Amino acid sequence: MITLTPSACAWADGADGCRAGDRQGVAEDSRRPWVPNVAGVRHDCFIFVPQRSLGTTQEVIMAVAVIGTGNIGARVAHRLAQGGVDVTVAASNLGSAQAAAEKIGNGVTASGVQDAIAGADTVVLATWFDTAKQLLADNAQALKGKIVVDPSNNIAPDGDGFKSLNPEGVSAGQQLAKLMPAGARFVKAFGTLGADGLDATQTAEGDKVALYYATDDDAAGAAVADLITKGGWAPVRAGGVDDTARIEVFGDLHQFGGLNGRLLSESEARASLA
Repeated sequence: MITLTPSACAWADGADGCRAGDRQGVAEDSRRPWVPNVAGVRHDCFIFVPQRSLGTTQEVIMAVAVIGTGNIGARVAHRLAQGGVDVTVAASNLGSAQAAAEKIGNGVTASGVQDAIAGADTVVLATWFDTAKQLLADNAQALKGKIVVDPSNNIAPDGDGFKSLNPEGVSAGQQLAKLMPAGARFVKAFGTLGADGLDATQTAEGDKVALYYATDDDAAGAAVADLITKGGWAPVRAGGVDDTARIEVFGDLHQFGGLNGRLLSESEARASLA
């Protein structure tokens, strides 16, 4: 994660041995991630040099690791990559991750779980709840300083439907937030719609689909809201960690809860928070 201001970067020409002509046609909104010219770091011929701060700082997410390539993970990776985000997918089986990356396209790469986490600023744990807990324990040191995004719903099949496996009055998000390694930053997001809902580009009325998120970390929340926007959704903050039950399955703000399958626009989502 790099903290920058809106005017914190400028092109370097020749400082890295690349020719000016190599950069022709590349604008600041390029889909390539911004790479500051710090400690000799370079990304092909696309180098940014920190400049004098001219505005309020903001966090710029440079790379996202999506751990898990099932119904949620593959869709989140696809939407983010379509929006120009640098995405790596990972799974317990490298072959599965490679197959998913090839299917998604849009520059998505595949790697092992540890390598994906190491190379990302933001890690989306698109796995079953118990797997997410184990990933947090196994990668505690690697997750320090990173934003960890939790889309989980702690549920299990129950006859023709599903049942919650959470303790009474406690959400999956609250449980995982308490398990965050020191220095990791928790945001609940990307699990507030069903898998098919994540594919939707507009509501029945033709508006952009709203996607709720929740966190106690304002800066991490703003960075994830930017990801949500790049994925083509409208981000709406539902509150903090103690509000995560509302945006999990059976919650009043979840598609498979109080919304009864509806997709909300941004204005409808904000109105529903009251």
